[in-house]
Amino acid sequence: MKSNKFEYGPLSSGVFKALLWLTALVGFTMPNILIYYIPFLLFLGFGLRPLLEKTGLYLYLPSLFDEMEEKRYSKLAQQRSEEIDKKYKKLKERNQSNVKL
Repeated sequence: MKSNKFEYGPLSSGVFKALLWLTALVGFTMPNILIYYIPFLLFLGFGLRPLLEKTGLYLYLPSLFDEMEEKRYSKLAQQRSEEIDKKYKKLKERNQSNVKL
């Protein structure tokens, strides 16, 4: 049995199942869109995973998201440390001024 290199998450699986269930509604309300909707669902169901595995995009995307998140949190940590330093300096100055009196 061939093991998959990755698995879809619960959110993407749920969205796909919802799209499958909405096929009847789309066919009933907008039958002209079914020409594009059904091949799109077939691609999502059968073609997306092999495409992601063959191109290696499933490895690239999580690392990209991790990089962006790390940059964001490093900026937040930098800002927070600057705020703490300012508060510490104010406290230190206040304590020194109280001692002089």
